[in-house]
Amino acid sequence: MATCEGCSLTQTSSGHYLATVDPSVTEATIHTFVDRKEIGNTRFLVAKVPKPIPQFGTITTATAMASDIANQNVILCALGTDIPYVGLKYTVTKFSVVVAPKDTSMPAKFFTGIKGNVIPPDLKTALSSLMPSDMISIFGIEAIGPDKLGLVKLNSSIVITVE
Repeated sequence: MATCEGCSLTQTSSGHYLATVDPSVTEATIHTFVDRKEIGNTRFLVAKVPKPIPQFGTITTATAMASDIANQNVILCALGTDIPYVGLKYTVTKFSVVVAPKDTSMPAKFFTGIKGNVIPPDLKTALSSLMPSDMISIFGIEAIGPDKLGLVKLNSSIVITVE
């Protein structure tokens, strides 16, 4: 058996519990028991999980080769390599893209409200014809987090200039 000060525990299977913490809590202590005798306790510092960082496929820089951009298939978001959260996965559910040619006499192409995280065929076609100094902007990114309780609207966007 286990109890928690500063959180509520839900038993998920024999010996396994899910701790739920109120957003105002900054620390919690879990106590474990055998035959109603406490055999140990552990204090945890609690922090809000930050919003994830969006990423255009495998591209992590502000500039990329046209061929690399055309080869991307998904919009991702993650907590980054410097965040010590393991196993927390975010899935992009919606995004929009503007493809802006360097040649201002050419119109920009808008792809709005794309559902899911996969690059659709019409956007793939536009990305396959990029020229040096063209720009793409990916914005309005929404994702669902590990708790599946609601959408996370990312305040950041992705802007990439074609090399």
